[in-house]
Amino acid sequence: MDKYYLSISYEDNEPEPKPTTIRKAVGLDMGLESLVIASNGVFYPYKKFFQNLQTKLTKAQRRLSKKLKGSNNRKKNKLRKWHKSTLLSGIAERTTYIKSVMR
Repeated sequence: MDKYYLSISYEDNEPEPKPTTIRKAVGLDMGLESLVIASNGVFYPYKKFFQNLQTKLTKAQRRLSKKLKGSNNRKKNKLRKWHKSTLLSGIAERTTYIKSVMR
């Protein structure tokens, strides 16, 4: 029953900012074929790096599945696979962030 509650309030005496008018707007479309296509015709393709990394990851997964469980080579290969998947997940997080910002 020993609970503490804290309530803090403060007043800001700065005036509210004036609303800004939007002069130009650009619509962005995220797709599977390309990363972003803007409404003004600008096209941002997926980088080849992303596709190459995906193929390298699948090869690393295949190699890992053929290694003997508990061996040192399996541990080394598992680390290599983890590194590639971490790179891919970082790219996925950034594109997800871009998608959420564009909404």
